[in-house]
Amino acid sequence: SSTYRPSRLRRSGCAPFSRRLRGGTAEIADHDAYIDAGPEPLRPLIAQLRAQLAEILPDAGEIIAYKMPGFRLGRVIIAGYAALSKQCGLYVSPNAIAKHGSAIAAAGLKAMKTGDTLAPNRPIMEELVAKRVLTSRKELQPE
Repeated sequence: SSTYRPSRLRRSGCAPFSRRLRGGTAEIADHDAYIDAGPEPLRPLIAQLRAQLAEILPDAGEIIAYKMPGFRLGRVIIAGYAALSKQCGLYVSPNAIAKHGSAIAAAGLKAMKTGDTLAPNRPIMEELVAKRVLTSRKELQPE
């Protein structure tokens, strides 16, 4: 099975904003600090995304890994999010993106290998977010 690896973002040039703060030396302590340090126009969107992920994954712990916020069950990151320069990213397992690729495209979202982007001027499609996160959980944490 595939493992969610935020490091792929760095190689693709889509590093989250926290990596770019103060020459990449910024340390983000928790999800609240990440949101507070985020670009002003994106704060409501990443706060909403965080709340939705916490609701979908109530038994997951909040972590900061690779300077990005995520939700972890055991040792596995099920989902993560990031504020990019002009949009936000939602990161799940590659198979969750592949499985819901047509719905992502139909929603007008830009899909990447391990995630997709969300624009601040468009509402979050909560049902689609839930489907992707639950698919990621099922793949990464089989029962």
